[in-house]
Amino acid sequence: MKILVISPSWIGDTMMSQSFYRTFKKNNPNSEIHVITIPYCAELLNYFPEINKIIIVNLKHGKLEITKRYKIGKLLRNNIYNQAFILPNSFKSAIIPMFAKISIRTGWIGEMRYGILNDIRTYKKKFTFKTAEKYGTLAYKKKTINCAEDIPKPILWPSIKIKKSNKKIKEKFKIFTKKNIIGFCPHSASGINRCWPFYHFATLAKLLLDTNLYQIILFGCKKDILLSKKICSLIPYHNQKNCIDLTGKTSLKEVIILLNICNIVVTNDSGLMHISAALNKSIVAIYGTTNPEKNPPLSKKIRIITSKNKFDNIVQNKKKYHKNFINIKPEEVFKNIQLFG
Repeated sequence: MKILVISPSWIGDTMMSQSFYRTFKKNNPNSEIHVITIPYCAELLNYFPEINKIIIVNLKHGKLEITKRYKIGKLLRNNIYNQAFILPNSFKSAIIPMFAKISIRTGWIGEMRYGILNDIRTYKKKFTFKTAEKYGTLAYKKKTINCAEDIPKPILWPSIKIKKSNKKIKEKFKIFTKKNIIGFCPHSASGINRCWPFYHFATLAKLLLDTNLYQIILFGCKKDILLSKKICSLIPYHNQKNCIDLTGKTSLKEVIILLNICNIVVTNDSGLMHISAALNKSIVAIYGTTNPEKNPPLSKKIRIITSKNKFDNIVQNKKKYHKNFINIKPEEVFKNIQLFG
């Protein structure tokens, strides 16, 4: 059996989608899985042993690009796929398998995809599950999963295994400490309304570095450089040698290896949080405007810190920190880090 999967285009969702690949491969051990993805997410999918082939396409977020999608679908017709699984909910993500003339096209109804999908899964009140479970459910026949309770437990969580030595990457980024390494992931692709304030991260860094027990590594992409510099600028000069800012200096592949050498990761609800969980890291996850019950880090070694306010109908200003995050103090996060020992 050969299947085509349309992968999500966000790092966090891509990581959580491994629940689908692991479940499908368990149920169909002789299957061949091909995945369509964008270049950035391909670096992560390379760590999924269940995938046989990654097909990289240059499609832009939020753009229909129907001519380009038609050409991609036409090129795929010769592969003779038995079934396609469309993991994102968008209309545009479902049209490549239709253009590829794949006879069975499976996915959640999403953006009114009647006629494009022909093996449609619909949301019902009795379906209350985590995002990873939503993806994993698609690996089962429609008639076997009527509600969330029908999903076999425990769910096959995302899992990344790093086989190569860390020596070369430590040398490249000059990480020679024998102290405990704490990774800071202070950014989010959704904007600062999903982030703990940079000044709280800076205060937490001072609390940690004053113990002389830790070294901090900051992670992020190029658009996050300014924010990371603000954090570093607030750290006293005598401690700055123990704070390594790698924001915008690494590939995603390198970030994954570097996260693997961290003892603890402090993070917003972000893609790097889900990668850290898949690496089985000790995580302090800070939630302010999203619900940790829906998208928690799927790891046994987590401490989740949330605001006392409810998450429903939260008003978010994408240019400002939300008060839910502001109200979570660095001292509380520091205490949770210490609980890991």
